[in-house]
Amino acid sequence: MKPTVTVIMPVYNVEKYVGFAIESIISQTFEDFKLLIIDDASTDHTLEVINQYHDKRIELIKNHTNIGIANSLNRGLSLANSPYIARMDGDDLCDPTRFEKQVKFLDEHPEYAIVSTPMLYFDENNIRGDVMYNIRQEQIKAYIEQNNAVSIKQLRALLPDVSL
Repeated sequence: MKPTVTVIMPVYNVEKYVGFAIESIISQTFEDFKLLIIDDASTDHTLEVINQYHDKRIELIKNHTNIGIANSLNRGLSLANSPYIARMDGDDLCDPTRFEKQVKFLDEHPEYAIVSTPMLYFDENNIRGDVMYNIRQEQIKAYIEQNNAVSIKQLRALLPDVSL
């Protein structure tokens, strides 16, 4: 059975943080997800840390050579088979209710195509600030038309159930 959410997490040389990132995902209150970790040919102990987790929701994909974050994300997108995609970095943490809140919001508001939970930027000494984004379909279309980052045709292929 396919999960409701596929979490795509490209990683490269994040041995110090990836365990914390994985813990924050597998501790979610919303449990119907697959964590798709794409290792981009790490040269440190990232793989050893990942291999310590034996959760059936985790799938590890290894790139034979370093192909970069964008190509690793695209590889993850090509393997995802769920209605929702979540993005995560190997050095990020997420609130335990992140997926619960995001899925609930998207289910209740089909006019939205992308959501994000509040983010806290921090370093070893302080918290720097927080931001929340909810993007309507019209905003995506306007942005793409102005910036030509992705064509509407490409976006329709990525989001076939969203009317653009």
